[in-house]
Amino acid sequence: MKHGRNKNIASAALATLGAGALFTACGTEPGNSGEQKLAYAVPATLSTFDLSDPSAWLPFASGGSSLITTSAAGHDSSAAASLQLNYQVASGGYAGLEHRFATPVDWSGVSAVNLWVNGQGAGQTFLTQIYDAGGERWEARFTVGFSGWQPVTIPFGSLKPAAWQPPGTTVNGSQDFAGVTGLALLPCEGSGTGTVAIDTLALGAGAPGVVATTAPAGLVGASGVNGTIIPLYTDPSDGSWDAVVAAKQAHPTVPVLAVINPANGPGPAAQDSYRNGIAKLTAAGVKVIGYVHTLWGIRPTAELAAEMNQYRTWYPTVTGIFLDEMATGAGHESYYSTLSGQAKALGFDFTIGNPGTDTAESYVGSVDVILIYESGGLPDLPAVGGWHAAHDRRNFGVIPYGVGAMDPGFVAGARPTVGYIYLENNGLPNPWGGVPAYLSDLVGALQ
Repeated sequence: MKHGRNKNIASAALATLGAGALFTACGTEPGNSGEQKLAYAVPATLSTFDLSDPSAWLPFASGGSSLITTSAAGHDSSAAASLQLNYQVASGGYAGLEHRFATPVDWSGVSAVNLWVNGQGAGQTFLTQIYDAGGERWEARFTVGFSGWQPVTIPFGSLKPAAWQPPGTTVNGSQDFAGVTGLALLPCEGSGTGTVAIDTLALGAGAPGVVATTAPAGLVGASGVNGTIIPLYTDPSDGSWDAVVAAKQAHPTVPVLAVINPANGPGPAAQDSYRNGIAKLTAAGVKVIGYVHTLWGIRPTAELAAEMNQYRTWYPTVTGIFLDEMATGAGHESYYSTLSGQAKALGFDFTIGNPGTDTAESYVGSVDVILIYESGGLPDLPAVGGWHAAHDRRNFGVIPYGVGAMDPGFVAGARPTVGYIYLENNGLPNPWGGVPAYLSDLVGALQ
């Protein structure tokens, strides 16, 4: 999409409940079901998730969801076992494990917790919550876009208050971690079916690996409004930039992401025109994404990391990275997972991959969003459903061009399975040389 181109043994955490048992809906959020509480001293290692583990982790599920636990091998030769979670989370439901401390524990001198996770590359969002002294829940999440064991760090600085808080909670917006009362681990936020294993939950950051974050602000959620990803490849002096600002201001609840492309990447030097244009976009609430291209998965990651760092240095309010010319055939998943991780290590919070067409399902989770259609005319609605419907809609976007008029029927039909929808009236040879006159109507239809 360049300028003018188309282009575990079962854990004793559950030993009292029976390893391998099926846990079904309890009908409440975690913490409201009168769970058993076991007293014990809390060391630096909070849980090893094997038979020697004295901690009590209790399951919860609701809305037709379920969780099955089985044993699995530990993350290294010194770990006796891990706990494998086989989950089925229905739309509107949830499932996970919760631990309540018998006596609140003091984590005021701790900056993070670390958890080993064996992912299956399914792309689900794993949610971690910590309950403070007043019961207020603080949460962060990460995408399980990897296979094999990875250490995951949950920095306390990344935690934000959960949207739902139990009745009677003292909600004050302050991390009262001098008296932590519990934790919850939800292997799949949203809906989906899959398997993941967990091992060795410990205080403090562990080995370098995946870093959990809060969901970036201004993005599509599991339900509600949709968003749009606009290839804004024009010069900042072009009226298309003002049109994007106006559309966002007219529909402030809709996530609007604008991909900027100074010169098929950041270009040779910073440009004041781009600094000023980006400032106007961000002031309006538009999330700005920087373009790089991957040459179908063969460009060296070091080159791309350097270009991403140029965006970070020259245009610090660019908060995401767009990976164009994404590979379509299976085999490059780790390449894109690595690039996405590099972007987030540099401080970006969002990555978009653009194969321009449908791709292997195994790529889900390697980036935050995959654009599954970039071609002339609207895609058939069954093509944006299919296997995509088994995943959270936040994983997918479409950017058809040559669409002469806003099509509300297509938008309505695609919304359940495609999180980000953009339509462009221009066609080849340069579909991204402007924005459509119906842009504001399109953004309004995504509310």
